[in-house]
Amino acid sequence: HSSGSLSCGSQDGFMKELGLYVHIPFCLRKCSYCDFVSYPFRGEGEEFFSLLYEELRLKVHALQLEGRRVCSVYFGGGTPSILAPSLFGDFLRKLQSYFTLSFPLEVTLEVNPETVTEARLLEWREAGILRLSLGVQSFAPRYLFLLGRSVSLETLHRTLQKVVGSGWENWNIDLIYGLPLQDFDSWGEDLSETLRYAPPHISVYNLTLSPAVPLFSFFRRHFRLFPSPDKQAYLFRFAEERLAAAGYVHYEVSNFARPGYECQHNLLYWRNGEYLGLGPSSWSHIGGKRQKNAETLRGYRKALEDGRCPIVFEEELSQEEKIFEDFLLLLRTRQGVPLSLVHSFRNQDLLNLLSAFVAEGLLLEEDGRLYPSSSGFLLLHQVLAEVFARRAASPLRNLLHGGKRRHSLAE
Repeated sequence: HSSGSLSCGSQDGFMKELGLYVHIPFCLRKCSYCDFVSYPFRGEGEEFFSLLYEELRLKVHALQLEGRRVCSVYFGGGTPSILAPSLFGDFLRKLQSYFTLSFPLEVTLEVNPETVTEARLLEWREAGILRLSLGVQSFAPRYLFLLGRSVSLETLHRTLQKVVGSGWENWNIDLIYGLPLQDFDSWGEDLSETLRYAPPHISVYNLTLSPAVPLFSFFRRHFRLFPSPDKQAYLFRFAEERLAAAGYVHYEVSNFARPGYECQHNLLYWRNGEYLGLGPSSWSHIGGKRQKNAETLRGYRKALEDGRCPIVFEEELSQEEKIFEDFLLLLRTRQGVPLSLVHSFRNQDLLNLLSAFVAEGLLLEEDGRLYPSSSGFLLLHQVLAEVFARRAASPLRNLLHGGKRRHSLAE
């Protein structure tokens, strides 16, 4: 739990705090909806972490990051929870030789429910993991099968009982909506089962399919089985109302949390803070530059074995472009955008459009900030698209979740 500590992205002296995203590209098996970079796990955990250490060394030196304060570490993937817990503990200790670590340090581990045991829960805590994010997705066996999740419903409930019984304080459940033949009854059952375990944080993502994933061919043949965009909007609003009644704050487009349990690493992204990405396909944002790593494990390994940073793309934003990007990102959050930033725009067409959104009730202007209403969250994709269209072409290309794309209705 991060209360009492500095929030990510705040100023520490003259330097912004830094987040770390570590992409672990291994899975037990590939889910049918997943387009993240991942490979079957064959026990190469120690070898992979040796590559991470080399990348860390090269980037800390190249980007002059020595001594920077790190406020969050996020192990994503892939399925990081299949690796030995000691690897994460060793990695966090290694960070101390390069950075100053905040205390308490928010360290998140993405977890496949199949990998959870009482022993692992203890080992993760001893390694320094403070926050778990469990990829539940659904409590309905038919949807687990459709999504390629091999976990049984019995195992899923047993896992959640272990997490609750272990006294784990800060953890999250991921859910997916927009599934075929999903109605308010089936979606309500997923929400009820989730609330039964009272996780401090809940993420609600809309099913978004890349043409490259196996489930896309099913969608193309049977698209009429999937809820329409309007129906998906109603399902999301239904979730928002249920979670609000249970005490959860809708603090970002796809994320709900009990007060004090907002994911600081997520907020770092939406506040356009600085973060260092490690591992294949990860992104970094430091010093006004965005950098992307090699997509494939082979390309990533080859670069490091040759003594090179595995960066394959870089862009630098002008100050004007950075301000506009700040605006786009902050508008995804309940905190919203300071009006002082809005008034810095010299584009009258854009200001008129924002005023129209306020008049329509999609955006709210209150306490010196502009932020989405409930309806605005539902239509945020369209809102941002229209805002972007009022702006001259920008190099803004990739608003990724530190290397992982998070699918949501408003993406």
